[in-house]
Amino acid sequence: TTQSISGCNGIASSAGVNSYSTGPVLADCTVSATFTAVVVLVNGACGTDNGVPSLVAPSANLCATGTASAVSSGTSSYTWSCNGSGGGSNASCAAAHQYTVTATAGANGMLSCTSPVMGGKTTTCTATPASGFNTQSILGCSGSPTAVGVNSYTTGIVAANCTVSASFVAVGSLTISGTASPLTGGSVSCTPATVASGGNASCTATASAGFTFTAFSGDCVGATCNLTNITTNKAVVATFAPVKTFAGTTATSTGAASMSFTGGGSTCHVDATNTAFVAATATNATGSFPHGWLHLRLLACTAGSTVRVSITWPSLTGTYYKYGRTPTSAGASVFYTPANLTTSGNTVSFDVTDGGLGDTDLDADGVITDPSGPLLLAVTQAANPVVSVPTLSELALALLGLLMVTVAFVNRRRMVRRTA
Repeated sequence: TTQSISGCNGIASSAGVNSYSTGPVLADCTVSATFTAVVVLVNGACGTDNGVPSLVAPSANLCATGTASAVSSGTSSYTWSCNGSGGGSNASCAAAHQYTVTATAGANGMLSCTSPVMGGKTTTCTATPASGFNTQSILGCSGSPTAVGVNSYTTGIVAANCTVSASFVAVGSLTISGTASPLTGGSVSCTPATVASGGNASCTATASAGFTFTAFSGDCVGATCNLTNITTNKAVVATFAPVKTFAGTTATSTGAASMSFTGGGSTCHVDATNTAFVAATATNATGSFPHGWLHLRLLACTAGSTVRVSITWPSLTGTYYKYGRTPTSAGASVFYTPANLTTSGNTVSFDVTDGGLGDTDLDADGVITDPSGPLLLAVTQAANPVVSVPTLSELALALLGLLMVTVAFVNRRRMVRRTA
């Protein structure tokens, strides 16, 4: 808009006036105009990607108006904002996160699954055995394995791309089936999986990342499983325990540190690949992080559950902070005090809730992400520092005293002579 027009003996115009008359012109002269930018209010509005389920993070049509933020990828949804300008409002946008469920069938049958599936949901699969065969088992994607002859299957909660497999067995064969408990804890492989009456088989348990094998049960008991002279179908269960501890050296090499947690459900475990002692990735004006942070990630927790985390550091002074998004930080990562924080020696304990305070992704999806560390407060100089006054040593004090006696003696003799 026009801010002002002036020159050639005319009266300067006011803001917004676009016409101008000079004064009497008696010589060559110049008329000048200045302009100011017009602030346009733009409200942010979601684009056509909003509300459309997708296998990958949306990128093409995030906003109809406004400026798009980075897209955050949660287990069940992608989220972003369209930020307004000129005092305009911001819009919050989201799209469902989909995953692919792949169906794999062994010989003598077929398997089909409904795919893709929304994150946090289940899907179904159907097996079709060939003539003269039964479906031996269907398993995968965190569902419960089926028994012989069952052709329908429902997965567990899908939180990543996964595979469902079906195997088939000739009618009349004896089967040896293995089941993991919990299902996400590992796998059981029995060889051979089918035998004639009187045959032998053995089973092996393999723990998934974040779990350890504990023992066999069912038709095998103990640490190993060897079946002989089989005359009936056999069912073997391998039990796995979630890993709930982590230990290492701090990122700043100040010493050893360790973590443990309780709660979160029977499958909640440490994601060893993405849990680590790391250097602080943000600065705090009130101090420094002498030991760095622990970047903790837990998987397969009960959605919305609360865990109690305990971390032992090489030393513990100052205060303790977590860093990340909170339910009230409007999407920004901030420093804050953990919930129900307690300290004992060099150990801190606090609560983290999946999808709530402490879980930086803010999704109640069974995945907890938790960076935190002890902050050493900066030492600041007092406004009126106390300055120490130097003092004399005992020898210097003695010499000073002797000098004073000598001076007094000399002055005394001078006074006596004058009197005489």
